[in-house]
Formats: sequence, C-alpha cells, structure tokens
Amino acid sequence: MKLRPRPLLAGTLCLCLIAPRVLGALPLWQTPPYVQAIELARAGDPSAALTMLAAERAKGPLSAPLWNDYLTLLCWSGQSPAALALLAGREGDLRPDTLRLLANAARDAKNFTLAEQLYRRQAGLAPRADIQAALAMVLAEAGRPTDGLAALDAASPHGEQDTLVLTRARAYVLMLTGDYARTLDYLRDARDHFPADAELDQRYRAVLTRLGVPMPSGDLQADDRTALYRFSGLGQKVGSGQTAWVTEVYKRALPPVAFFNDYLVMLCRQGRAAQALLLAQGHDRVLTSRTLAQLQRAVDEKGDDAQRALVAQWRAKRQNGNAIQVAAQASDTPVPDAVLQEARERALLLIGSNEWTQALVWLMRWQPRYATDPVLNDAYMTVLEALGLVAQQQTLAAAAPMRPGRSPAKEAAFNRSVELGLWGKIQAGQEQGLARHAQTDQALALNAAWLAAPDLNDDMRRQGLDLRVQLLAQRLQWRQAVDLYRQHAALAWSAPAQAAVAGAMLALRQPREAEGLYRAALAQAPQAEDAIEWQIGLAYALLESGQYRHARQFMSGLLASVPRDQIDSANGLPTFNPDYQTVAYHQAMMTAYLEGNADAAHQLDDLLADAPYDNVLRQGQGENQLLRGWPRQAGETFRRIQVDQQPESARTAVLGQADVALELMEFGQAGQILNALATEQPDGTELQERQLRLADALRPQLVVESGHDMGGNQGVADQNAWDSLTRVYSQAFGHWRLFGQHQLQTADFTNVTPTQQARYETLGMGGQHRGQYGTGEFGLFSEIDGRDRQGGFAGYDWTPDDRWTLGLRFEQNSAEVPLPAHLDNVAGNLLRGSLQYRPNDDNQWLLQASQLDFSDGNRRQSFALSWDRHWLTGPLWQLGTLAAVATSHNQQVAQAMYFNPLKDLETSLTVTNDWTLWRWYDSSWHQRLGLTRGRYYQATDGTDNLWGLSVEQSWQWGHGNSLTYGLTRSSHPYDGSQSLNNRAYLNLDWRFR
Repeated sequence: MKLRPRPLLAGTLCLCLIAPRVLGALPLWQTPPYVQAIELARAGDPSAALTMLAAERAKGPLSAPLWNDYLTLLCWSGQSPAALALLAGREGDLRPDTLRLLANAARDAKNFTLAEQLYRRQAGLAPRADIQAALAMVLAEAGRPTDGLAALDAASPHGEQDTLVLTRARAYVLMLTGDYARTLDYLRDARDHFPADAELDQRYRAVLTRLGVPMPSGDLQADDRTALYRFSGLGQKVGSGQTAWVTEVYKRALPPVAFFNDYLVMLCRQGRAAQALLLAQGHDRVLTSRTLAQLQRAVDEKGDDAQRALVAQWRAKRQNGNAIQVAAQASDTPVPDAVLQEARERALLLIGSNEWTQALVWLMRWQPRYATDPVLNDAYMTVLEALGLVAQQQTLAAAAPMRPGRSPAKEAAFNRSVELGLWGKIQAGQEQGLARHAQTDQALALNAAWLAAPDLNDDMRRQGLDLRVQLLAQRLQWRQAVDLYRQHAALAWSAPAQAAVAGAMLALRQPREAEGLYRAALAQAPQAEDAIEWQIGLAYALLESGQYRHARQFMSGLLASVPRDQIDSANGLPTFNPDYQTVAYHQAMMTAYLEGNADAAHQLDDLLADAPYDNVLRQGQGENQLLRGWPRQAGETFRRIQVDQQPESARTAVLGQADVALELMEFGQAGQILNALATEQPDGTELQERQLRLADALRPQLVVESGHDMGGNQGVADQNAWDSLTRVYSQAFGHWRLFGQHQLQTADFTNVTPTQQARYETLGMGGQHRGQYGTGEFGLFSEIDGRDRQGGFAGYDWTPDDRWTLGLRFEQNSAEVPLPAHLDNVAGNLLRGSLQYRPNDDNQWLLQASQLDFSDGNRRQSFALSWDRHWLTGPLWQLGTLAAVATSHNQQVAQAMYFNPLKDLETSLTVTNDWTLWRWYDSSWHQRLGLTRGRYYQATDGTDNLWGLSVEQSWQWGHGNSLTYGLTRSSHPYDGSQSLNNRAYLNLDWRFR
C-alpha cells in the first residue's frame, strides 16, 4: 500500500556538509544513505529505512531522533501495535508529532488507557485545542464522558478554527453521554454558529437517527433520501436515557413534533418563510421558542405585515396561554413539600420552552408519587393537548361506553388501573430498580381494591381478573400470574391475558403450555404490534419445547411475512420497518442455537450494516461473541453499549458483563456486578440464572476420571488394568481453591514369568488458581503403594486473549511413566509445553511438546499437533473431525520393561457424530460415536494401520454437573504386531450443594 507523504522526519533535517573521509564517524541519521531511505519512506516505501534502523537497534538502544523515526516508520508501514509495544520506559524521548501519531494508533486499537496517557503528555508539551479535543474524545470512548467534558472545559481556544475543533469534539462527547436531548440542543446552537460545517451537520443527523426522528430531506441529494430514511427508522424501538418515552410518542403521534419544528427552521433558513408559515398554521401550539424566533427573523427580513402579525400572535399566545394558566394555579395551590415544588417548577419551565416531549417524560416520572396534585395534572393535560394525544388519553381513561351495572365511579376506577398499567409498561422500560414498577404496583393496588368490592357482577369480576393477570406478568410475578390463571381456568380470558400468561410460563420453563396459550391468543386476530410480539413468543415456545424444525419454519415464515420497508406517513417516504428488524434479530439469535453461532453472526452483521447504532443488535452481537468463545471481545461490545444505552437496556449490557466475568473466571468481579444488579433490580429470571451459575462455580467439587483396560498382548501388555484420578476441591476463596488428590494405576502383566502386578498409587494435595489470564495449579503427593517416593507438579495455562492459550507444566515422579516401568522401580520427571489456537467454538488447533526423563537414563521427547473441527452443527446433531499427528524419540535402554521405540510417527483422522438424545434447558443426554483410522511408523518395524471405534454417552445437569461413560475398541501396532484393546471409562463432575 502506498503511503501518503508525511512531514519531514528528523533524519532529513540534520544532513551536514562533511567531507567523505569522515562519514564513517557520523551518526546514522546524518548519513546520505539514511537520508535517501527517509525520502523513500516519504514516497511510500519505508522498508529500507526500517531495515537500517532495525540493524542499528540490534546494536543497542537507539538515540532519541532515531527512536522517533523508528516508531513513526512502524506506524507508516502498518505496524502500529509493534510501535506501541516498544513504548514502555521511553515516552519522555518522544517528540510531539510522534506522540500524536502513536496516540492516534492507540485510540484506533481501542487501547484507551495508553491513548489517554499519550495525549496528556502531548498536551503538556504543546497545549493545543486539537490535542485537548482528541483527549476528550478518547475519555468519552473509554466510558468517561464527564471527564471528557472537563478536558474540553479546560481548553483555551485561540481563534475561530480552535473554537470549531472544540465544538466538534464537545458534540461528539455529548453524544456518547447518551443524553441526546442535550446533544441536540447543543448542535442546534453550534450549527447556527458554524452553518457550513459538514462534520457538525453529520453529527446532527446522527443524533436525529438515534432518536428515531425522520431527518429533514430538503437539503439532501435525491438519490440519498431513500437510504437515509431507511436508516433513520431503525432507531424507532431503541430509545436511550430519557428519550424512551419520546420514542414511543414518535411512533404514535404524527407528525413527530421535533421533526416538524426542525423542518420549519430549515425552511426559514432557505428563505421559504411563506411555506413555513402555511405549514405552521393550526399547529402553533407545538412550536418551540427556537422555531418562533426563526419565524420572527424570517418575516422581519422578507415578510409582509400580515405575516409579522401572525407570528406575533403565536408568540403572544405562547406567553399568555396554558403555561401562564398553569403557573397561576401553581401560585394559588399549597405546596406540601419541596420535592413537589421542584417537580412543578421543572414542568412549567419545560412547557414554557415548548419542550413538550421532555415535559411529558418529566411529568410521567412524578405522576406515581403525586397523582392527585392539580398543578401537575393540569400540566399533564396541557402537554397531551400540545402533542395531540388527548384522544388517546380519553380512550385510556373513560371514553369507553358504560357497561350495564357499572357506576361512573366504578368505571373510572377500572379505566384508571388500565391506564396506569399502560404507563407502567413504558416506565419499566426507561427506569431501573424497583421504582420502575411504581405505576404497575399502583395499578395492581387499584385492581385489588376493585376486585374486593362486594357489588361486582360476573362480567366485572372477569374483567378485573383478566387485567390482574396481565399486570402480574408485567410486574414479573410469573408464578402468581400462572396460579391465578389456573385457579380460574374456565374463565373467558382475553387474548392479551392469554399472551401474558404464556410469557410467564416461558419464564417458568413451561414451553408446551405457553405454546397453546400463544396460539389461542393469536387466534383472536390481535393488532399487528401485539401479533408480532406473540408470534415471536410462540417461536421460542416451539424452540424450548424441542420442536426445532417447527420453530425454524415458523420463524422463517414470520420473517417472510413482515415487509422490510414501510411508508412513513409523516413524509410519504420509504423507511425501514422496525418490526422487520425485531423479527430478523430474534431469527438470528435462534439461528445461533439451531444452525450455529457463525451463521448467526453473519445475520447480525447484515442487520448492523443498516443499523450500526442499534444497541439491541449490538447486545445480540455481544452474546454471540460469548457463544463463539470470545469473552474479551464480548466485554468490549457490552462496554460500548453502556455508553449510550437507556437504563433498562444498559442493565442488559451489564448482565452481559457478568457473563463475561463468569466466562473469564473472574468470580469476584461477577459477584460485584450481580450484587449491584440485585440491589437495583432484584427481580427477573436472568439475574437469578447468573447468581446460580456463580454459586455453582464457587461450590466444593468432586471430579473422578476412571477407566478399565481389557486386553492387549503387545507393547504395554496390560491385563486387568485399572486407572483413576480423583480430586475433591474446596469452596473457592477469591481466585483460589484447595484440593485433595488420589491417583491409582494398576495392571497385571502376562508377558513376564511369573505374571506380575504393577501398581502406582499416590495421595496428595494442592491449590488451583482461576482467573481471566488462565488457570494454574500446584501440588505435592506421596506414593502409598509401598515405595517411599514423593513427587509434585506445577503448571499454568496462560490465555492472553480470546484465541490463544500457552501452557507449561512440570511433574516430578510423573504419572505419565508407563506402568510396566514400575516393575523395575523406574520413575520419571515430565516437562510439557502446549500452544492452543481457538479462533471460535468450531475450530481448535493444539501443539504439544514434552520431555520425559526416566530414572533408568532413558529420555523420551514427544511432539503432537491436532486440529479439531466441527463441520456441521445443529441442536440435535453435529459432525466433526479430529486430525492428529504425533512423533516421539527414545534413548534406547536395553532390557527396558516398557515400550520405548527409538523413533515413531503416528497420523490419524477421527470422525465424530454427536447426537442430543434428550434435552430440557440445562439438563441433557448426549451420545457420541467416533471412528478412527490412521498409520503408525516404528523404527526397525515399519509402518502399519491403526483403527479405533468408540461410543460415549454423557448426562449433564445443573451448571457444570456431568456423568460421562463410554467404550472403545482399538487396534494399534507394537513392535510390528497388532494389539487389540478394549477399554471402558467413566468420568464424574459433581458440585456439592
């Protein structure tokens, strides 16, 4: 790749005019060859200069000028990670330009800690606005937007260009805070000051996109409009922070108020004030102060007297309208506490600024606490009128026709509980902790009082029970909802009630009952939005009940029935259908289970290509990365989600962080996350599931691996051979847990006269360390088989990232010594190294090298390489292969009792078929069949075939408990003759409760 020209490096600045006879004494950076190499680097070929600097570096530490050149050239040649790795201890030698280059490289690599250090060092050398801006953006990207804003506040701009740079950076940092309302206000003012800046304009569009607002189309190219509107609709079901309810309003109110105001402002800026005034007539109640100011400016410049009068009338109405009436009521109404006074003042301030949607969010926050306050209620109705939602409110409140036998008061009480339930559903999506259920709890209390009334007829009681089941499910009280439903099974339940109970049964792991209820609810022809939600629930009920083919077909049919595009009724342009995104997302998550994680990742990538800011999709991406065996990568995804998520969705990302900590065996960190979540939001099955996983990972544990060999008359010549390794682990404390260990190997040998029995039995104890960087253990033991020998072992498997594992282990008096060697009282010490590469859950490479030193003078060196690959995956069946090659070398020992060929080489290919015979959530029963074919070469005895056949079954239950047993039959050549062997084995992994 040809590099772009760069500023002249230090080597080109110091070429001295010295006679050729003294060139050999010059520093490298002053010699003509080096200058020529630097010129080539500037032209796009840094290889020559890098070669010269690498040779110089081999002689010793580089001088400061050459050090800067070397790091710069590494970055130019695409080796930024290598440059960053060389920084430690020499940051003080870096020039400002090198610092900036490396800081940018660290930021690109998402090494935010290093990038922050480098930017701060650069700012200390040259306190410029662009450096402060870069530092602020890095802090925001690291999840510290508040520190980023503080860095910008500390900057001192010099001139208009510095101001623009800092303005762009502040807009970027504000976006990452997730407060899009504040960001939008800032960008409006910034674009007024810098109306022609493309970056601010792009940021403005990004904020509108994240809010789900259709973007103004007047200043777009015609061929870009469809793509932009298609993109902008993707955020309609996301929301963030206090914009969750705003997003809901955009879905229900036409046209969106913010878009309407932005469109009028745009028309005014384009000199089309007459058109803006025409559109605004009849909608003056929703005009913001900013819009009115723009209209006033436009008509003052080019309008006529009638237009000026019209705008003046609107501004006067705003000053003397509902806000003033509400303020007057506020001044006459007693205030019981300071908190209510603050709630009133904030509501009036937002109404006075015509910030209707934010006012609605604010009022909804305080309504559960001050539901009877007349000032807040009047302000609430004012906002609903301004947003055009009065009709919906009346429908929710008391607009339904009176049923026979109901009094107006009783009708109003019932409708009030319905209304609170609907508001409670929205509140649960935008708040955390038990407070998010405040309105749902009020609705349940009103419903309980309504059902307790003595004068209810059968129809009224049925309606009350129907509503209560829905509210209990919304409150996540699954068991109570199901119990109430079963107590009144003969009741004529509505479709929403049946769907709510179906969801509760899914949460309680009763998918077959959930399937029937979802089908019954869907048979009643629900509204489109409910139908999508219930159909997705039905698909999961089919999946979790083991009907995999039906689940796949149903989900595919559902996706085919939902159009990708729809026409936005606010502007008549095509926009992305959010229901399509929802269904496609759930299909991708189902694909991970049915067809494999790689296929699901491709589907999510396709969706994210259209919706890169959609945090629901990114949450699924993080979960998929966990399934593929990439916990660190998933952790980065979850951390980025938390930067700009609404509270409820951010909680989902925090749950993902708990999964990452559990996967990395950082149990202390997982416990802190789960304890914090339990304090904020103690309900929900997801939290309870992870708490159980953590508890099981920390429990005492029993692990038994045992086997019995039945046959073999060559080589090892084992008869009636038994082996077992038993460990009992203690309760974990931090990263550590202790264990006791018993190991036994015994066999009868018929190839010696008389038949002799070899025995190797040890008893010992040790400790194991588990953490994100790997697993290590050490232990000491003593033989209890009559020989007075001790031994020990120590090893560590280091996992620097998601894909690589490097292991090293040493064993003294190792159990790897062949059992026949014990007939001659031979022991041995083992040193083994391993390197594992695991790109994903379907692919694994393993390289091992070991050396076993026998006490009789023999030394065995072994090497092995294997490749484990899953080719076909599914919920019930998997096809895989294991290819392996191994070789060893022994220093021959005359009359050795054990098999020790001078050289040998073995190659094999094993084909495995895995079936899931039975599964129910965390419990399952699997069977595996394996067929092995290969060749074996032994020095002096030639080459022969080998084969093997195995059958294995495994029971799994709970979190980590398993019982595995199997049989193998194999044939392997030893000293030129085939030896048949039959082996039975059993492994147990049990966590004490």
